[in-house]
Amino acid sequence: MIEPHDKGFASKLEPETRGIFRTLVRAHIIFGIVGFVVGLVLYVVLYSVGVRLITSTPIAGALAILFFATIFGLMFGGFVALRPDHDVIITSVPEAVDAGIGRSLPIP
Repeated sequence: MIEPHDKGFASKLEPETRGIFRTLVRAHIIFGIVGFVVGLVLYVVLYSVGVRLITSTPIAGALAILFFATIFGLMFGGFVALRPDHDVIITSVPEAVDAGIGRSLPIP
């Protein structure tokens, strides 16, 4: 419970900062690998279908597809780990604690 003018409210809001960092790293690693694998599958499909752009320059095509697929996977990992539902609470609680509002804080 966070009381008005509470000095230690940050540790009550996010008690496990190491856990958050571990979740961020794990999400980026997992989705980066997933993006790489999806890019590899996409490259194999495009190469086997005979897309001229891929078959004429197979190494450049593979590098481009794998690069962008991995980057999109990493960005999706960041999106998953972002937790936008925490943003409302984390931004409104310090203002309410400083103002002494207490329990009347509307939390969506």
